[in-house]
Amino acid sequence: MTISSLNPENLKDFFPFFEKLMRKNFPFYHPKVIDYFLTKIYSQQNLYYQLQNNYRTILVAYEVSQPLGFAMIDEPYGGVSFLRWLAVDKNHQGKGVGKALVSEWEKITKSQGCHKMELAAYPLISSFYEKCGFEKEGLQKMSYFGVNQVVMGKVIGKFNLEKII
Repeated sequence: MTISSLNPENLKDFFPFFEKLMRKNFPFYHPKVIDYFLTKIYSQQNLYYQLQNNYRTILVAYEVSQPLGFAMIDEPYGGVSFLRWLAVDKNHQGKGVGKALVSEWEKITKSQGCHKMELAAYPLISSFYEKCGFEKEGLQKMSYFGVNQVVMGKVIGKFNLEKII
């Protein structure tokens, strides 16, 4: 398995896989919400712009040329890196793909001078992140699109103003 950052030029080939996982791996969101994500917030055009301008990083795990999973990470802010989405194809779950993506995210986050990694997870998935060293920091009840989310964080270094400004 290899993990690499998605280049904007490769987005067209990646997008069908992204769409498939968004539709299959997030059943707690109403299908209309997923449609909204895929046509408005995370449309191919918007993701291209975000990747081109380094507003997001998308890590993709591959077996040869077959994508297995992805992690979408926001541009760090204030020394904190935020994981927007993590999804692994159902046929490859439980095989270390998700942990490998989180590990690669952590390497990148450290190289950016960040002191913390954060995410908001569906409650049933929070145990996966705990295995990756994250701690529960709170609960967002009826958060975005009516979904409960567990706020989780992992401190990976000391805050250093010089590294982030």
